[in-house]
Amino acid sequence: MQLHLQDLLQEEAGLQSAPVRTRNGALNVLESWVTATEKPLSEMLPDMWELLSKLSEIEPDEKVSARMKKLLSGAVAFGQENTFVM
Repeated sequence: MQLHLQDLLQEEAGLQSAPVRTRNGALNVLESWVTATEKPLSEMLPDMWELLSKLSEIEPDEKVSARMKKLLSGAVAFGQENTFVM
C-alpha cells in the first residue's frame, strides 16, 4: 500500500475538522490503512500519530475519542462496530 502526500494531508485536515462526520471519515481511512499494512499508526505514520495524540486530548465526542485512543494504542485490527458509515 502506497500512501501519497495528498492523502495524508486530507486525513490530517479531516481529523481537525469541526464536523464529527468528517473526523469519523478520517478515522475510517486511518483504520483501514493500519489494518491493510498490519502496522501500528506510530510505526506507519509517526507524525500522524503525534497529531492524533494531541487531538485526542481535546476531542469532545466520546466515541471519536475512543476510536482515536484505539489507534494510538497500537491496535492494527478494527471491527465493523467501530466504523462510522458515511
